[in-house]
Amino acid sequence: MFPKMHERTAVIVDGYSSGAGFARELRKFGFRCAHVQSDYEVPRVYRYTYNPDDYAITICFPKYVKKNIEVIRAFNPEFIIPGAESGVELADFLSNELKLKTANPLFLSPARRNKFLMQEELKKNGLPHISQFCANNVQDVVAWSEKRNKWPVVVKPLNSAGGEGINYCYSSDDVKRAAEHILMRPYNMLGFENKSILVQELLEGEELVVNTVSIDGKPYLCELWRYEKYSPDPNHSTYSTMQTICYKPHQHAKIVDYAFQVITALGIKNGPAHCEIMLTVRGPILIECAARVMGANLPFNMLSSCIRHPQAIMNVLSYVNPKHFDELWCTRKPVSKHFIVVFLISKQKGVIRSIQRGLDEIKQLPAFHSMKLALQVGDNIYPTIDYETCPGLVYLCHENKDVLDHSFSCLRIIESKRLFMVKSEGIKV
Repeated sequence: MFPKMHERTAVIVDGYSSGAGFARELRKFGFRCAHVQSDYEVPRVYRYTYNPDDYAITICFPKYVKKNIEVIRAFNPEFIIPGAESGVELADFLSNELKLKTANPLFLSPARRNKFLMQEELKKNGLPHISQFCANNVQDVVAWSEKRNKWPVVVKPLNSAGGEGINYCYSSDDVKRAAEHILMRPYNMLGFENKSILVQELLEGEELVVNTVSIDGKPYLCELWRYEKYSPDPNHSTYSTMQTICYKPHQHAKIVDYAFQVITALGIKNGPAHCEIMLTVRGPILIECAARVMGANLPFNMLSSCIRHPQAIMNVLSYVNPKHFDELWCTRKPVSKHFIVVFLISKQKGVIRSIQRGLDEIKQLPAFHSMKLALQVGDNIYPTIDYETCPGLVYLCHENKDVLDHSFSCLRIIESKRLFMVKSEGIKV
């Protein structure tokens, strides 16, 4: 269980989603990894991404337990990495508790998760930010929205992820319904309590993602992405696809510079940052920033062939060997393939009775690389309104962009007609 003398070790907190690949990547450098869970149970939305066999030891750490800290200290990790959003604050706490050189300042840790505090920190640093209000009751949220009287507004939980609980509200009644719905659900999909409601202005423009890795306070740009969204109704939108875009200084320098300022303001001195930014008429404005790699459970082997400096892989390298990180950064590795991450969309409600035929057809697509399904036969399926209700992800990759686009079109047809065969008469309780 415990490392041998001179054996290199690391800790991953909540090694789910894209962070699930960290342990396997670290193994290439001779590391043994311990897994720390921020709760006793792996969140349902992440269970299909987690492999306990990747770790030498697993420690459940739902609250401050001195014994657990000593077990982690005895493992002697060189660094502690958050794998998923749910592990960000615990990774901060443990890194500071063990006085690791890769620790980020603990006093800013809440602002790296709490969406209200995040925007307040930008405001304090003189950076463009969102107009917002936070309260623990419905009446105050409705009153602020009515006084502001600029519609629509966005109502969301403070500590959610993946679009969970986000509502676009066009009236006081919409705000009231959305706020009540948030408080009716005691815990979000990551296991955090829903104690407060956040209401913000709705930003309009083009949404881009800036993914970085920082070393000793210096951020490095890894990837730029563009989201396409799916809107099942006027009050919700969720991810449809994600695609990388090529960095062009004349187009993207301003947004990247703004992202770097955000990262500095939030105290992300070491490790990854995932900034979702809207390009508005006022310039770039942060929607939110996560102190972890981008989600979507991205396959590491696909990333390495399609992106020059893939964030997840460069993040591991920044901890393992910062000097080699810098050398690799200066190279211009050729990128030979295009790819797209497709979020499956369900318009059905019921119990899945068959899935294999649709899976086989998807696997025959010329650009098919891999897929991760969150559901299986016998599971409940619901109409997709956020990441929690997304049935799974498909990764398409090909040298020829036309082949990729054709495979994507075929995938959506298969998805809509024959991917999930559902018993619509009932939901299992």
